[in-house]
Amino acid sequence: MPGRPTKLTPERGDSIIATLEQGVPLNLTALAHGVHRDTIMGWVRRGDEDHDTNHPDPDTTTMAQLRALAAAQDVDLPAGRLTKAKVAQLVTIPTVFSDFSDRYKAAQGRAFIYIIQEARRCGKDDWKFWITLGERLFPDQLARRWQPPQEEGPGMTAEQVAADGELVLKVLEGGKQEAAG
Repeated sequence: MPGRPTKLTPERGDSIIATLEQGVPLNLTALAHGVHRDTIMGWVRRGDEDHDTNHPDPDTTTMAQLRALAAAQDVDLPAGRLTKAKVAQLVTIPTVFSDFSDRYKAAQGRAFIYIIQEARRCGKDDWKFWITLGERLFPDQLARRWQPPQEEGPGMTAEQVAADGELVLKVLEGGKQEAAG
């Protein structure tokens, strides 16, 4: 017996993706769309699982259909004699979840790139807003990792932090020079 219907409709997925692309944090995006953030992340995880397991049945699919799926998914088919079973293992049947997962990750990537571009465009004078926003939206990529030196274990020294700060400023100055040039 199947479970209850999913709340992920194409319309809701489009709206969630559009909101995320505007830089709205995931928890607020979820709230605005009447779902919990864990629900959205569950849809992403399910989409990832669908990519791994939702292969077409070679007994009910023609080779032409399999080749069309491979072309649509940018799968390079190996040279030589191919069987339907081999091709079926290389492609997946898209689902509402796998489509959402792909679009979610692409939206996150576009938002991250936009924040970095804006920080570089602003240069050393006005970059702090964009980096702070980036730290909050993408803590795994941009959060500060400095820890006070400990007697044992890894940690960054004050000199390493200063060197990292100088590197960030050089990158940002380069972005401002590119924008001015």
